[in-house]
Amino acid sequence: MRAYIANITNGPRSRTYDFATPIGAGMFWETRVRVGLICDLIASEGINVRHPYGGGDWPCSDFQVEPHPRGGFAISCEMPAFVS
Repeated sequence: MRAYIANITNGPRSRTYDFATPIGAGMFWETRVRVGLICDLIASEGINVRHPYGGGDWPCSDFQVEPHPRGGFAISCEMPAFVS
């Protein structure tokens, strides 16, 4: 499932990422260069999603930079599609 970063919260020891499935609800940055730097940071830290039914954490992968409908660029990633 492709999801877009909707919010980034900086904590004392880690960052938390919230996601949205429509691109219009995702964050956007004005330049591709800025988004590239953020993608590099995310790739170096990694993003894991906790499985809603137990079983540990699963990594997000395949980060992409895409044009945002309101201008600028959004970051998307392939998230695991959990099935109950």
